[in-house]
Amino acid sequence: MVILHQQDRDGNALLHEVAADVDGEDKLRYLLRQDGCQVDIERADGASPFYRAALAGNVAAVAALLEHPVNVNNHNRDNRWSGITT
Repeated sequence: MVILHQQDRDGNALLHEVAADVDGEDKLRYLLRQDGCQVDIERADGASPFYRAALAGNVAAVAALLEHPVNVNNHNRDNRWSGITT
């Protein structure tokens, strides 16, 4: 069983880490297929997995996340950037 939504003290969940990993497309697609996957889960700073993928330049992860109802306007609280503005 995969614990999808457990977050560390900074709010990082597994989905955030895998979305930022340029070699993690298969892992990301696996997680996205899991029941109850929260594609817009936010870190403590407000960043979503979509934001993390865009910030990392992970085009494959951005494309995979866009296959789901993801909020592309999600932004972090530090600089108010979104995945679109990174």
